[in-house]
Amino acid sequence: MTEGEEASVQGIFRPLMMFATLVNDYFSWEKEHKAYMAGDGKVPLIPSVVLLMRWHGITAADAKLAIRENTSRQTGSTFASRRNISTLMKTRT
Repeated sequence: MTEGEEASVQGIFRPLMMFATLVNDYFSWEKEHKAYMAGDGKVPLIPSVVLLMRWHGITAADAKLAIRENTSRQTGSTFASRRNISTLMKTRT
């Protein structure tokens, strides 16, 4: 992909990557925490759940709720202000 092509999709790609990361952290938290505990803490545990817990002094459940609320808000606000993807693609061809 050329620099120009990459720049043209950043407005869509970057929010999608951030969203995908948060969704992954939300759904994989229990599995990752269980693996962390079974491994005696040898593998670092740094998903967004842990970061929110540390930064805000909240529980894992509250951190997951914050992630869920944030992703719900982001989905609406990020893409509501963007043109329809079909329209966007038509302007690129």
